[in-house]
Amino acid sequence: MQTEPAPIRSSRGLFGPPQTVLAILAVSLCAYGFVGPRGVLPWRPLPGLPVPTQVIEDDGTARGTIELAAWRAACEAARLPDLPPPRGLEYLPSVRLVEASRDWTEHGSGDALGHMGQFYSVLHLDLAALDLFVAAHELGQDKALWAYFIGVAHQNLGAHAAAVEALREAARLDPTYGVTQSRLGTSLLELERLDEAEVAFGLAAELRPSPSVALTGRARVALRRGDAAGALQWVDRSLALTDRDYQAHRLRARALSALGRHADADLAARRAADLPAYTGWLTFDPRISELEARAGTVNALKNRVSVSLQTGDLRSAAAAGEEYLRAVPRSFEGTSMMATIYANLGDLPRAKEYSRRAVELSPRNLAILDTQAEIAIAMEDRPTMERVFEALLAIDGERAATWALVSRGHFVRGEHAAALSAVRRAATAAPRDGQLRVLEAQMLLQLGQKEEALAVLEAAWANNPQDAAILNKLEELRR
Repeated sequence: MQTEPAPIRSSRGLFGPPQTVLAILAVSLCAYGFVGPRGVLPWRPLPGLPVPTQVIEDDGTARGTIELAAWRAACEAARLPDLPPPRGLEYLPSVRLVEASRDWTEHGSGDALGHMGQFYSVLHLDLAALDLFVAAHELGQDKALWAYFIGVAHQNLGAHAAAVEALREAARLDPTYGVTQSRLGTSLLELERLDEAEVAFGLAAELRPSPSVALTGRARVALRRGDAAGALQWVDRSLALTDRDYQAHRLRARALSALGRHADADLAARRAADLPAYTGWLTFDPRISELEARAGTVNALKNRVSVSLQTGDLRSAAAAGEEYLRAVPRSFEGTSMMATIYANLGDLPRAKEYSRRAVELSPRNLAILDTQAEIAIAMEDRPTMERVFEALLAIDGERAATWALVSRGHFVRGEHAAALSAVRRAATAAPRDGQLRVLEAQMLLQLGQKEEALAVLEAAWANNPQDAAILNKLEELRR
């Protein structure tokens, strides 16, 4: 005799208001009602869980497909909700979802339900994940972990009041994991409960891991209260720990702007723009990053690149990018990303090769053509420069960025008059772009026209007195 798994209630009301309930495909309802949710019922063979079939898409992505009727029959026999089948999703996490499902059907482990929920969460099926986390919290051993993931699912769904309740329970059961308090503070902030949010972020700042995100949270609270000076202090403390935090630099720019320090705010905004896009909790929550790695999604590989870039570890970013391209060999995004990474590493031959491949995949994409032009300029590769400039001008001959690249191409070839003419075309197309005025001044200096260079910068400064790049160059020439 073995214990047959109990049917899973789809109860999202455990930590928040009831929501739409999934249909429960249960068997032997009378017997179940008689013996209770963990009653001893005769074990009977369950149909084998179907294994996803691998399908390779045009870009090389491996996806899994599964026969819908077989999946539903298996869910019914295993007393699971009518869960979304792993069809058209990435192959590896689909296989691992089925493996976690098998752990439930064979052992009746409540924690196995939570592991299923984790894989649904990675696949961005948050409603299904929430149902499974609730069931795992009721039936499993690791109550704190599943309360935490209930809070995560509610946050992903934008249900912040329910997230607060779940995260408070998780913090009570496991007060050592600092990210719980940071997540709690984030949901409280969304609910405008600023005093409570400040307390939560304060607790998170004393815990590991990632106290920097807690300090950034305190800066967000201060900004909501109109305390720009206090926000600046908190965000500077955060940046002292992690200087490459995109969100922190954005907050710093907002605080400086509110204090009237517009030139400094502009520099902070530029710093944020130079960093990789914000990766959210993936950077600060080890539970999420470990889960994505375990799931083996292509997105997890791409996120590893983003996190490495955010921390400034270009070599790790290159290694993760190579792994990503092995999974998706014809990904334009991945190929163009690798061109930029290798260019920043100074490996220009590899950067050139990846930019060539990316242009083959998307020959009219301006961003990758710009990157290819940058690499060709750095290598002083005349044939590639001429070919790329011709392509860029054919696509958009009025674009300021194109003429700025053409100007730099002329410059590295020693054609200073042509470079000056091209940068003036760029400045005409974008008259308020201070960087172009600085570039024009540099071209004039190469031609020995210092007074003209000063005049260009002074006029640009008069039109845009908040542009730090113009001011810095102007001060340099006046010395």
